[in-house]
Amino acid sequence: MYEINRIIVRNSLHTDFIPPYWETNELLAAFAYKLRRLIVVHGTKRGGRVKYESARLYWEPQLSGIVQALTSGVMAIDFDARTTDGSGLGLRDHGTKFRINIDDLQHLYGKNKRF
Repeated sequence: MYEINRIIVRNSLHTDFIPPYWETNELLAAFAYKLRRLIVVHGTKRGGRVKYESARLYWEPQLSGIVQALTSGVMAIDFDARTTDGSGLGLRDHGTKFRINIDDLQHLYGKNKRF
């Protein structure tokens, strides 16, 4: 869900807690920093070896495409926090991650080309 300057993750089955949210500019900055340029390599695995067959290059992230993908559910946000074992009790933040179907990457970038 998109509210002014925030992307909020809501679960309709669990309404009894405050939902996590991200400031839009923070998410866009994280995406641009982590995935400013992207190479997706395709290959086949045989006997423990991978034969690389093709690659596609993506660059020039499109901020409007990223917001649209997030608000429409095409791209998901994973907040990765885990509890620690042993003496250090509490949560350990492993960062924010993005999930998207490989075929939808074209909506996030201004340019792409087969390599």
